[in-house]
Amino acid sequence: MATKVLAKKKAGDKKEGKKLSPEFKFVTGKLVGLQSETVSIDNIDADDKTFQFRIEVSTKKLYDDIRDNGIEFPLIVRNKKGSKKLQVICGFRRLTAAQELGMPEVPVIKVPKISDEEANELSVRENEQRKSYKDLDRANAIYKMAKAGKTVEDLKGIFKLQDRQIKRLKKLATLPDAIKKPVGEGKLDPTHALKLHELKAKFHKMKYDEWVNNVVEMGFSVRELDKEVRKRFTPKTAKRKPLYFRDKMQGTIKLTARVLKPEDMSDKDKKDTVEDLKKIIELLSA
Repeated sequence: MATKVLAKKKAGDKKEGKKLSPEFKFVTGKLVGLQSETVSIDNIDADDKTFQFRIEVSTKKLYDDIRDNGIEFPLIVRNKKGSKKLQVICGFRRLTAAQELGMPEVPVIKVPKISDEEANELSVRENEQRKSYKDLDRANAIYKMAKAGKTVEDLKGIFKLQDRQIKRLKKLATLPDAIKKPVGEGKLDPTHALKLHELKAKFHKMKYDEWVNNVVEMGFSVRELDKEVRKRFTPKTAKRKPLYFRDKMQGTIKLTARVLKPEDMSDKDKKDTVEDLKKIIELLSA
C-alpha cells in the first residue's frame, strides 16, 4: 500500500536547464513530494549499478541497523528502460543489506520520467543530504559526472564545494588502486594519498605499500612524508674531482689519479670529464 512521504508533489514543476528538477527536495535526508510503497525485492534489478558512486559498499553497520529497526529511508528507483524490473537510483547499500537479511520486500519511492542526468544528480544529492559519502565516494561521483559533461560550475553547485576542492577530488578519483584502497579502508587520508602520488612521479623506485605503512606507523605529517621520501631517494652527489691541475707559475700540468666508471657517472659528470680531456689535449698541443 502506498504511503505518503512528508509532502505532496508540486504540480507543474519543471526542470531548469541542467539543474535537478525542483520537485526533488529532501527533508532530514528523505525525498519528499512522492509516495513510498513496498515492492518485492525480486522486482528490483540488483545487478544494475549505473547510478552507484560508492567505491566500497560495506554494509556491516547498516545490516545491524536494518535488522533491528527496518529500512528508515526508502530506496529511490525508476522503471528500467526495456525491462519490467526497477532500476535503483539511491539505496544500493540498503538493498544489499536487505538481500543479506533475506527480506522479501523493501520500501521504495518510484520517480517517474526522470532522465539519466537527473538520476545521477539525484543519487548524489540523496547521499549528500544524508552525509553518507566519504571523500573517495565523492571523488568518484565528481569524476563520473565530469566525464558525462558536467562543468566545474555545475559540480560546485551540486556538491557545494569550491574550485580548489573539486580539482582535488577529481585528482583523487584518478589515483591508482594501490593508493585508493587504503584511502577507502580509512588507513590513509586523501591529502597523504595525493602527496604520495606526486612523489611517486618523481621517485619511481618508491613503493606505495611501504610508504602507506610508514605513514600509518610513524604518523608522518604531509610535510614529514615529503622530507623522508626525498631524503631516501634523492641521489647523493659527491663533488667531482677535476682530471688535472695547472700550475701556471711552473708551467706544469698535474693529472689526478681517478678511476672512471661510465655506468656510474651522471650525464653532467660525463660531460664535464669530456671537457677536461679536451682541455688537457689543447694544453698539450699548444
